[in-house]
Amino acid sequence: GALCVYDESVYELTRSVFSGNTATGTAGAIVQVGGQGTVSQVVVHDNDGAYGAIVVSEGALDVTNTIISANEGDAVVASDASVDVSWTDAWGNDRDVFTGASEGDGNIAEDPRFVDPDGDGVDGADYHLAATSPCVDAGDPSISDEDGTRSDMGAYGGPEPEETR
Repeated sequence: GALCVYDESVYELTRSVFSGNTATGTAGAIVQVGGQGTVSQVVVHDNDGAYGAIVVSEGALDVTNTIISANEGDAVVASDASVDVSWTDAWGNDRDVFTGASEGDGNIAEDPRFVDPDGDGVDGADYHLAATSPCVDAGDPSISDEDGTRSDMGAYGGPEPEETR
């Protein structure tokens, strides 16, 4: 996968995109073995791993305001780990499930409608949300976008000004 976290690591991952990664085992995007993490405002799209997009064995992980779409395997797999998933869109994965993870509030399973996830445009892939996306204003209601509306799910939601994204 793209990111491997081991042992007693503590990490916070925000405003990131994981796309097009391949792993012959475990997870296409994020593997966590032990440690404690937070994944918020992230896009995990079109990754190929044996078990899923995000796999956690041991440790703890909180996933929120994230879009997990079009991946091989499960969206999230937890084994001997405490994984909480809330305000997250899991759509179009081989198995749109959170295996072993606790499902919190606000999870959906709908096409996120990215602007250009296949990168057909001049600038390559674009994971901004189309105006018709069900992920717009569908994130954690305790977080606001810069314009004062409820946060969007994915890498471009939340309070950071647009010019820095």
